[in-house]
Amino acid sequence: MIPRIRTIGTVHSPVSEPKEMPHGGVEATVEIEPAYTDGLLRIQEHSHLWILSWFHRGNREILQVQPTKIDPDAPPYGVFGLRAYKRPNPIGLSLVELLRVEGNVLHVRGLDAIDGTPVIDIKAYFERDCVFSPRAPVLRPTSRAGRFNDLVRLALQQHQEECPDLLQGARMALIAEENLGKLTAPDLRVTVLGSRCLGDTVQGVTRARLANPPRFTYEERPGPAVTEWETPTARLVLTARNENAGWRMTDTDDDDALFDIAVR
Repeated sequence: MIPRIRTIGTVHSPVSEPKEMPHGGVEATVEIEPAYTDGLLRIQEHSHLWILSWFHRGNREILQVQPTKIDPDAPPYGVFGLRAYKRPNPIGLSLVELLRVEGNVLHVRGLDAIDGTPVIDIKAYFERDCVFSPRAPVLRPTSRAGRFNDLVRLALQQHQEECPDLLQGARMALIAEENLGKLTAPDLRVTVLGSRCLGDTVQGVTRARLANPPRFTYEERPGPAVTEWETPTARLVLTARNENAGWRMTDTDDDDALFDIAVR
């Protein structure tokens, strides 16, 4: 017998309907009940937290779902292989960035629980929680803008700052994904010639390592950025047309206006 679960807090979010929650969550607050505020001691020493919530609007009888919100053509998956809010015990697990603490209120970014969701626990995120290059199925938004935003979020986890070279690296990765497929594939090798920010970004979105297997090569150099992407059957070279064009990555859908693209 499992003892009764206690609610330790409540989510306050600008999103009130599950279907309206954007992929990746939103900025929100978690208000902790007065009886549990002592449990927040030194929590501000962490940059990220795991928020465990109770998805009270979820259907508990469903065991298979199609993640059509991300991809309308996605096949069905068992709920234990996804983060779907519909599941036998609707426990939500959200990795959030802790922005600040104000008394018993946590201000966070990336929370995908709707307004009024009960919070049942908070756990610290530690460095050892990260699996740098895990194996997982590819579930990507169908819209190009959605895929680009996904890559930006992933890059920010590595680089920790939204800078022009991060946006440029995310756009290069988007083009590479469209031409060569999964960016974390073990047979995809990538070479970065450019700034450290660009190298950080590309390594972050590809999870490529220097060894075992050796998928990542980096050379710091000035001038227009270059990334080379290679699989056993294809090679893609992207060269920035303007070394200062980073902020333009969200201004145009025309890849050729931003890069010289060579596919071999």
